[in-house]
This record gives sequence, structure tokens and C-alpha cells, in this order.
Amino acid sequence: MSGAVLAGLGMAAVACSDDPRATSSGGVARALRWVQPLSVSLPHDGPIGGVVVLRVAADRPTRLVIHHDDGEELHSFEVPGASVVHQVPFLGLAPGAHRFRVDLIDGGRSYASEWVSFQAEGPPEVQVDVLQLDPARAAPGWLLVPLTIVGEDRPTYTVFLDEQLRIVWWADPEGRLSESQLDGFELVGNGSGGKTRVDLFGRVVERILPDIGPSHHDLHVLPDGSWWTLVEHPRVVPSYPVDYDDLAARQGPVTLRDSYVTHVDPTGAVIDRVALGAVLDTEKIGFDSLRFYERAGWFDWAHANGIWPTDDGGVLVTARHLDAVLRFDAELELMWILGPHDGWGEDWAPYLLEPVGDLRWPLHPHAPEVLPDGTIVVFDNGNDGHTPYQEPPAAPPTSRAVALAVEGGTVREVWSMDATATGPLYCAAVGDVDVDEVGRVLVDYGFVTSEEGVANVDAGRGNRSVRLVETYLGEDAPVRDVRLSTYPDLAPDGLHAFRVQRIPSLYGPLPLDPTLPVEEVSHDPELTGP
Repeated sequence: MSGAVLAGLGMAAVACSDDPRATSSGGVARALRWVQPLSVSLPHDGPIGGVVVLRVAADRPTRLVIHHDDGEELHSFEVPGASVVHQVPFLGLAPGAHRFRVDLIDGGRSYASEWVSFQAEGPPEVQVDVLQLDPARAAPGWLLVPLTIVGEDRPTYTVFLDEQLRIVWWADPEGRLSESQLDGFELVGNGSGGKTRVDLFGRVVERILPDIGPSHHDLHVLPDGSWWTLVEHPRVVPSYPVDYDDLAARQGPVTLRDSYVTHVDPTGAVIDRVALGAVLDTEKIGFDSLRFYERAGWFDWAHANGIWPTDDGGVLVTARHLDAVLRFDAELELMWILGPHDGWGEDWAPYLLEPVGDLRWPLHPHAPEVLPDGTIVVFDNGNDGHTPYQEPPAAPPTSRAVALAVEGGTVREVWSMDATATGPLYCAAVGDVDVDEVGRVLVDYGFVTSEEGVANVDAGRGNRSVRLVETYLGEDAPVRDVRLSTYPDLAPDGLHAFRVQRIPSLYGPLPLDPTLPVEEVSHDPELTGP
């Protein structure tokens, strides 16, 4: 894409009033005039969509009123300066044709441009299918979804979906955000090994790495500017299981892919940290713990993949390959382990939460979150339907959202849902569950390869796809369900989404950006009013 003004979009301004002001010499002069007709440009040269820059100049400071032809939006604000190009970023354009008009207002007189047209397009590889939508019950606002197109040198798009589940903003930022939150008019999250900020033009404006190494998977920023994340750490152990079918078989010494649970200050300096391998049983494994990375020379033992700060200064961590949710206190002392008891050594028995009632343990969990009442929600990938220490179930595995209550060393399941518009899904990797203040649940099935027994590739989609399902705590049916997938001729391996977030609707002009180039323009003083 080019940042140059799109050819042919500049239009001459016309006065909305036919009562021009008379001068003492008998001539006609206007109190305000256009110096440059309205035109439209793209925000920069990188891949981005859903946002344009309206470019207009007047001969003095004035008020701009932006009209969009959907008939519902009207935005008005003062702009400073005279005889400069005002660059007004406009956000939230769904794919399709759009028209804009800008009025200049001065002393009750209005000078309107003619309508200019712009064609918005979504990410070229991505297709969107709305499978269920109940507008009356769906949550207000937009969805923020980082999408990784699978394959070498493929983009990592961050997209916004509006209430109608249309892509209304997207970019492939340098930060390659795997997850992020909206902070004002910037995205902040884990990207390229550290806390990365990206503005809504897709530009990286900040990147801070922890001083002990790059972060991975998840990152949460606290109000004081510090942040919690995960940092890889090699750990050599003397003995390690090497066969899922013969768990007594051992090898050693071997190197494990361990992780530091890390609290980092705003500059990247470590405040506190604890290595999982220093407090957990390194001879306890789960499916995928024997995955070996040749380049690093380590086994992917625990695979920490999610972190959530708690109100008491502690933190929750999910360890995917150990099928465990871990709770640490403010001193990073282990408090408890939520997960199947099988395979843990006797030294860890005091930490294992006892199940109460009918509970299905989460397997290969992702995205822990603590609700205000203390309820824990997590995405239960359900990998394999069992651990290496258990017999396999008769039914195939499915994935779900689940809510759990931890009380006095026990855990009970208070709600779960695996219903979608097309029935249960299996999501072998990634995923997310977010719950808002009124109990609306957003579930990210971030790595789907088949639906209703039909492989994506046989259904005309890329191999991997994403399903975003919205429901309510206590209910078992979706109110919104959308599929994001790829066109197989453009991206045959498909896409996946690690995390999702709700954000406010951002339709309309962004604040004037002082970093955008401001261009002085000349005009004929004989045509300028007093």
C-alpha cells in the first residue's frame, strides 16, 4: 500500500451559504476558504486497513465537521493553524465503499466539501463467517483479535471486529503481538519478546524487554506500570521420563524448557521471579512434555502459557503440559495446584486441590482469569481427554470454557460450556475465556481444524481456523458465534488466535496526531477573505 494521496479524490469545496460578505471596496470576500480540497490518504506504507487519513487545509483556524455517509456519525472538533494540511485519521471502516464530506465552520457560516469516496478492504487472506448473532443480548463494543497466519514469513494481523462482527480495523505491526490490550489509542501486549506498544497506525512506539531475557506467551500490565510475564529458562535435571507408555523409563541428565514467572518494573528490570522447575516436580509430565526442540536442546516440560495477577499481589499461571493451574502468593510461594492428581510426587500432595462434586479436570489449559467474586475461569483445551497416567476415554476430546471455585483446599466446577452454533469443538492449542462485569463470556477457540467431523480443508477453508463464541455465565447456548478462516489458495495452513479482548467501539476520528507530517500550503491572498 502507498501512503500517497489516492489519485482523483480531491474535490473543490463549495459554500453552503449564498450570502457572501461584502467588502468596503464592493468586492466579495469570504470569512473562511478552503486552501486544499478534501482528499483521502492511507496512514502509512505498511499493511493496514479500516483507517484512512482525511487531508484538508483552510486559510485560518476553524472547526471541522466530518460527515460519513452511513447517516449516523457526525464528528466536530477545532483544528489549529492556518494554511497547513490538517490530517484527520478516521477509524472503523468495514470492507466496502465509504464516502466522506467535511464542513469548515466559521462564525455560523459553513463551507462544505463535495463527497469523496474510499474503498475499504479487509486482510486479503481472511474470511469472516457469522454463524450466530443475537444483537439484543450480545455485548456492546468491539473485539480485539490477534491473528497469526500460519506459514513461514506470514503476517500476524491484529484486527478489530465491530458489533456486527465485521473487520473494521487491521494491521500487521512490527511488534507481532500475540496478545494485547487497548490502552487509550494504543495496543500494549506481548510482542517480539517484551512489552510492546503499537499505535492505531500499526507503528511500534515502545518495546521493553525484561532484563533476564525475552518474554513469551502472556503479559499483563498493572496500574503502577509494572507487568507480569513469563521468561524461558533452561533447567538441567538428573532424571526425566522419556516414554508416555512406560513412565518408569528415565533418561538423564537432560535439559528442560523451564520458565520464570516474572514481575517486571516499567523499565524492564526484574522485581521478583520464580522458576517453575524450582517449585514443581520435574519428573511429572503430560502429553507434549516429550516434545524436543533440537535447536535449543531441551524438552518442553511444563509449557507455561498464561498468567493472571491476583488482587493480593500474587499470580495464577497455567502450565499446559502439566495440565495444571498454579497459584502463587505475593512472595511467589506456591499455594496450590489445580489439576489431576496422577503423576505428582508425594512432596506435592499437600498442594493438590481436592475435587468436590462432579468435576472434569481442565487439560492443557489456557488463559486463567480471576473474577471479582474469586471464581476462576479458564479455557480447557481438553487435549487427549486424559493424562499419560490415566486410561483414555471412549469419547473423543472436546474443548470448553469452565468456571471453578477454590475454597479451603478444595475445587468445584460451577459452570462450563462447550456449545457453539455448530456443536462442540476441539481446539488442540491456544484459546481464551474472558468474562465482563455483567457475566458475558467471550470464548476463543483459537486453533480449530475441523467442525462436525469435517476437516477444514474439506470444507474449503485453510487448515486452521478460529471460532469466537459469546454467551453468559450459567447459560449453555451462544448469543454470538463467528468463524475467522483463510482462503485456501492464499493461506492453505490457515490461522490461529492466541488471545482475544473486548474493547470499546472506536468508530470515528482519532485525536489529531502531532507525529503526522504537517504540510504548509500556499494560497492566493487575493482570494482570501478578511
